[in-house]
Amino acid sequence: MKERQRKDYYRIIGVSRRASTDQVRATYRAKARTCHPDVCGDPGAAEAFAELVEAHDVLSHAERRKEYDSTLGSEFLPEPVQRIVDDVLLRLSADPLPFLMRMLTIIGISIAVILLVLAILYIL
Repeated sequence: MKERQRKDYYRIIGVSRRASTDQVRATYRAKARTCHPDVCGDPGAAEAFAELVEAHDVLSHAERRKEYDSTLGSEFLPEPVQRIVDDVLLRLSADPLPFLMRMLTIIGISIAVILLVLAILYIL
């Protein structure tokens, strides 16, 4: 089961992680028509098609997809960091402009404070 969770099902199907179930299904069907072993003469077509079916099986069912999504990145980032990354990605996907403006404001204030501290230290 560990090996199954390490596969990037979104990449296999060719959709983003924010894709709806309908988008997953439509992209899967289009790709299945081109890489089905009966249609494609490639020797690796059967294996590629089996991976495609496996990815579709997970991403087209809400509970399986939620479980799969919860495992993404878990081997690379600690849980608190992963939550922060997920939160940032969620905010960026919803409406990036307010989030980016707030981040630029925070960066600008931080730079101003650093310059002020350096100026005070230079004067002393």
